[in-house]
Amino acid sequence: MNKMHAMKRWLSPSKLTGIAIALFLVWFIFAFLVYPNVSLLLKTFLKDGTFTAQPFQQLWHSAKAMKSLLNSFILAFSLMITVNIVGISIVLLTEYFDVKGAKIVKLGFYTTLICSGIILVTGYEYIYGPTGVVTHLLVRLFPELDPNWFTGYGAVLFVMTLGITSNHVIFLSSALKRIDYQTIEVARNMGASEFSIITQVLLPVLKPSLIAITILNFYTGITALSSPLIQGGDSFQSINSMILVLAGSEYSRGVAAALSIILGVVTFFVFLFLMRKEMKENYIAVSKVSSKLQKKKIRNKLANFLVHAAAYLLFVIYVLPVAVIIVFSFMDSSRACTQTVQLVE
Repeated sequence: MNKMHAMKRWLSPSKLTGIAIALFLVWFIFAFLVYPNVSLLLKTFLKDGTFTAQPFQQLWHSAKAMKSLLNSFILAFSLMITVNIVGISIVLLTEYFDVKGAKIVKLGFYTTLICSGIILVTGYEYIYGPTGVVTHLLVRLFPELDPNWFTGYGAVLFVMTLGITSNHVIFLSSALKRIDYQTIEVARNMGASEFSIITQVLLPVLKPSLIAITILNFYTGITALSSPLIQGGDSFQSINSMILVLAGSEYSRGVAAALSIILGVVTFFVFLFLMRKEMKENYIAVSKVSSKLQKKKIRNKLANFLVHAAAYLLFVIYVLPVAVIIVFSFMDSSRACTQTVQLVE
């Protein structure tokens, strides 16, 4: 009887459905994730049944491939700094300081959540590229300016810095709102300046979120593709963009596989290091009876003007590529740039 009951339980519709779903997932993972990668690695590193390091030798002797490897790490470590600077700034401008029109400014910073990746990168190309709106106006003001001025490392860093602050908008804003306002009030009553409050009270509490965001920024930078392809030009190509180029040739496909392996291994160890560092830290974020965070009104007129100017300038920079994309979507592509420039003028 017990065996019959056990058989009935195993043959029940819910159990059979679960087994079918599990088998499908195992087949899907193996067929589309495991097998293609293992097959490529075996085909690349096994010649006549023996292991060969020829792809790594080709990689070592390829100046472009080695430069792309270096470029990706330079970009990744640069983004860990620049994105945090801009991201923390926009969160403070919208959530900590009392900025007039903060709700509208915040919507501008949310545009990276709607338009990202190749769409956003293309929007920046429409503005700052060789035929872009800003480039056209700059060439008219400075005739000797090279129309291809917005290329290379600086252009890629600028686009990606503004394009991946969405993590700050989502996670850091939420973390800032959970801070106990009484802690800030105590610091002010003890004579602490606003700079000291931000650096010694707010940022230490926000450290867990900042570490997680920094990890994501590093991963995004080292795996960048869209911006290096469009804005990077010949002088600044990333690992992924080089892999895309090399994978198209039978001769260089091994170099692409070697680059992929190096990218995966280094990314794994960097993630492991940062996560171990995060686990070792101890944080106290809120008190048992917390009070709602109140925005700081800036009394100094010059400081108030500078804060508002920074907020509105960043708002324009964030919104402009999205606005241009929307405008271009209703235009004839062959005359879009010319009509938009005429509209601006």
